[in-house]
Order: sequence, then structure tokens, then C-alpha cells
Amino acid sequence: MGAGLLALSLAAGVRGDEPPAGLALAALRATLAQEQGWIKVHAAEVLAAQGETAAVHATFLQEFAAHGTELRYRHGIRRTLALTSATPAERATWIEPIAASVMDPASPDRLYALESLAKLGPPHAPAVQAAVAQWLVTAPVEEAVYLHWLQGQAGDPAAWTAVAAQLASPVLNSRLRAAFVLRRPGPRPCRPRARRGRRAGRLGRACHHRRCRLSPAGRTRPPRRLAGGP
Repeated sequence: MGAGLLALSLAAGVRGDEPPAGLALAALRATLAQEQGWIKVHAAEVLAAQGETAAVHATFLQEFAAHGTELRYRHGIRRTLALTSATPAERATWIEPIAASVMDPASPDRLYALESLAKLGPPHAPAVQAAVAQWLVTAPVEEAVYLHWLQGQAGDPAAWTAVAAQLASPVLNSRLRAAFVLRRPGPRPCRPRARRGRRAGRLGRACHHRRCRLSPAGRTRPPRRLAGGP
């Protein structure tokens, strides 16, 4: 991995003595420009978190024109376009077909749509939540992790407990997916403490994480930015 990133950085015209953050960003930009498939999506997500949303969006509009009907990958493309949309209305146009696939039991890439929708985060439409609850009734254990993920984002604390329980699952995919979900930035179950004194009557409990932004779904933290970013 390190050798590959360095090779991409050098190919992009970056000197080998530049700081690691600069090399990493150059490698990610080269991946966005030159690679195809899921590695392109993952590079785009990191670059978007660094503030390079316009460049990512323009690249993935081209990707959608060329590959927007490919099963599985289409949801990664739409997820990236939703992530980098300039307005809520534009974002909704990209999320809608992902949500439609989640709600369709016959969709051939339904699990990929579910993962993409959960990665984009809440809020989730009531129809989506109902479809997820119905899916959970018959879902294999490795699929249930992502279903609980979305339910947790919608405000169900028991869903996070169910995800954490899969860390001890005998099914490898369940353990890997649970670890992936629990380490991601985004909505999490908060560990609140009781309010005291004059504030005791307000909302009953308060988040004690200094950097948290409390919401009904839990807490979120802003992404870390690389030192070499814009």
C-alpha cells in the first residue's frame, strides 16, 4: 500500500521529499484521476472530506455517464455524487435511486445500496426504515449488521448494541462489518450523563463529549483534515 501510494505520488509529479500528508493527497488525486472502480470511490470520499468536493463531483458526473448503470458500482457513484452535491435538492436526486433499491427486495445489488445509504447517514425516510425492519426479519446475520447500522442512525439505541454484539460473531463477515461500522465517524450512541443543578430539568441528559454535536440519532464529529490539504 505505501509503495503504491508513493508510486502514484511520483507519477503525479510530486517530489519524494515532500511531507507525508502532501504525498498522500497527491496519491489520492492521482487515484481519482486515473483509477476505476471502488478504489476511485474511496479516494473520492477522502478527498471530499478534505474539502475537494467540486473536483470530486465533476469527476463522478463523468463516471456516472460512463458507468451509472453497472450493478453495485452504480450505488458507489451515486453515493459520491450525493456526498458532494452543492444543495440538499441535488443530494436528494442522487439518494432517491439508492433508497429505491433498498426498498426493493428484488434488487440485485440491494446490500450495496444499503451500505451506501448508511454511509451517507440520516435522516432516512420512514418508508426506508420500514423496508429495513422488514428485511431484518429474514436477513442473514452478516447482512443484519448493516441493517442495524441504519436503524441506529435513525435513533434506535438497541441497534447499536446489536452491531457491537457481532464483534463476537463466529461469522467472519459479521465481525469485519461490525468493526467497520463502529469505527466510522458519524452518528453513534452517546454516553450521556445526568444534568445537575439548574439544568437538571432540561432534556434530562446531556452529552459529555466536548466536540460532539448532539442529535436524536447520536453524535457526530467533524472529519480530520490532512495537514497538506487546501
